[in-house]
Amino acid sequence: MAPDHSPSDGLPQLLQMLKTEADRIRQLESQAKLALHENNDPKNHKLLMTKKCGVLMALPEQAQPLVTALEPWLAASVTEELSSMATRAAQAVELDSVFYMAALLYPEDYQEGAPNSLEEWIDSLA
Repeated sequence: MAPDHSPSDGLPQLLQMLKTEADRIRQLESQAKLALHENNDPKNHKLLMTKKCGVLMALPEQAQPLVTALEPWLAASVTEELSSMATRAAQAVELDSVFYMAALLYPEDYQEGAPNSLEEWIDSLA
């Protein structure tokens, strides 16, 4: 069983930063969906999906100062998860696959309106 967190361990700040970035990703996805389906603008859709990947790729570095204040077992887990998300986002960009970019954070059985995998993970840390 994991030890209790103290307010000074960085977890509240980390959770706030992650929630802010998860909201940013949702906004980019919403704008991308609008660009594609309402405005018939696949170029802007791809640009917005690439920005989504950029947010995911930046998470490990952005979180690093907050992660160092966590208990070692939690810091290792957070670092691993953020690195994994960043790696998948970088692969999507490298492959230049808009489909892969859009599918990041969403399992095959995803139901519209449900939390994505980043949001579920954030909730599991709280």
